[in-house]
Amino acid sequence: MDRLTISKAIHQLEDLINILDNAYWESSSITHKDHFYDLIKAYQLEISELSKLSVDDHYMAYEPITIQVKNTLAKLKIIQSSIESWAPRFQTADQLSRIMPSILKLLTPEP
Repeated sequence: MDRLTISKAIHQLEDLINILDNAYWESSSITHKDHFYDLIKAYQLEISELSKLSVDDHYMAYEPITIQVKNTLAKLKIIQSSIESWAPRFQTADQLSRIMPSILKLLTPEP
C-alpha cells in the first residue's frame, strides 16, 4: 500500500481538524463535544510534532508518531458509523464522510 508523504498527511490532518472544529461547535451533546475535542487535540499535537521535522523529510512516507493519534482510530470509526448523529449540519456531515476514508487509511498501520 502506498503511504502518503508527511507533507500531504499534514494537509489532510489540518483539513480534518477544521471539519472536527465545525462539528464541535454544531454539536449539542457534551459527549460528542468531548470526542471532538479529544480528536482535535490529538491531531494538533501530531502536527506540532511533525513540524519539528526538517522540510527535507516531508517527502518521506507518513506514519503516526504520537501515541494520542494512534489511539484515535476507534473514535473515528465510532463517528464514521453514524456521521449524521455526530454532525447534524449537512455540510459538516458531508465533509466528514468524504475525508473519513482517507484519514482512516492514513492512520491504519500497514500489515
